Amino acid sequence: MKIRGSFTSTTKAPFVVAKIVQEPLQLNNDVRFLVDTGASSTVIADSDAARLGIDYGRLEQHSQGMLGIGGSV
Repeated sequence: MKIRGSFTSTTKAPFVVAKIVQEPLQLNNDVRFLVDTGASSTVIADSDAARLGIDYGRLEQHSQGMLGIGGSV
């Protein structure tokens, strides 16, 4: 298997393009992700969610909070 990716010129961070497929929400699109090998969860940016047409009203609320370098939500 090959996974194609790139490094940004400003942050030198590794990115990959992943295909998001979720049939109940009728999603089948590419999204660019930052690779974080220490993460236990993956999230996408609001701008990507809007571009994908994700309806927040159809999503289930996560039962636990999320904690990151910027704080908790």
